[in-house]
Amino acid sequence: MLASATFPALVFLILRHGTPESPRWLANKGRMEEARAVVARVFGEGVKLASFESAAGDRVSAGVLFRSGYGGRIFFISVFWTCSIIPLFAIYAFAPRILDALGLVGTMANFGSAAITVLFLLRTLVFVLLINRLGRRKVILHSLLWSGLALLGLGLFPQSSPTVTMILFAGYALFIGGTQILQWVYPNELFPTEVRGTAVGLASSLSRIGAAAGTYLVPLSLTELGIGATMLIAAGITLVGFLVSLRMAPETRGLALEEAASL
Repeated sequence: MLASATFPALVFLILRHGTPESPRWLANKGRMEEARAVVARVFGEGVKLASFESAAGDRVSAGVLFRSGYGGRIFFISVFWTCSIIPLFAIYAFAPRILDALGLVGTMANFGSAAITVLFLLRTLVFVLLINRLGRRKVILHSLLWSGLALLGLGLFPQSSPTVTMILFAGYALFIGGTQILQWVYPNELFPTEVRGTAVGLASSLSRIGAAAGTYLVPLSLTELGIGATMLIAAGITLVGFLVSLRMAPETRGLALEEAASL
């Protein structure tokens, strides 16, 4: 089941063949002619984007990043990213065991896990279409809120009927998709070119530490605390991400990259 993700990854790898390099990144490295060539290729001859013409600069350290005033955005991105993927990684990795603990035993647990895997793929397609229509802020808030409430339902009513359990589990799998799409879009919009690589890399690294710890602790939690408490903890983590996003998430839809990345 985990290996099945290689197929869509291979498809996207083929589709991305020939994708031009970011002109802002090229300009940041002082490769202005290549940057202008990419702009001409994508937007047409005679089109100029003056915003990247002065983008050349040195690599930025993490210390400089925080002193520049972007520490708050680093905190926001790290929290929303971590709070969305700790439950996701853990639930996806242990879905059959979790479903079994919730009352879907044996073959039903395996079929339920397979169905949820399909939903993980479908939700990606849904939110790809929604992020530009609803905006980043609405997508992240709705994604974390409704997925957190679905986990809360599983935690409060762990002995529900198999039908209710699957509905709540499917609801989580569907709604958490918003944060997964935003992880590839949102962080890159919130930082200028000269600090983007450092900022997004740092936030990604912090989130992976949390995801690894969460995945390791799930089987221990199931054994020591039980399925209800485990789902409540997952709900709490997700809803913390919602509260932080409610307070800190900016809207970047329709903004030029310079506007979205400015403080």
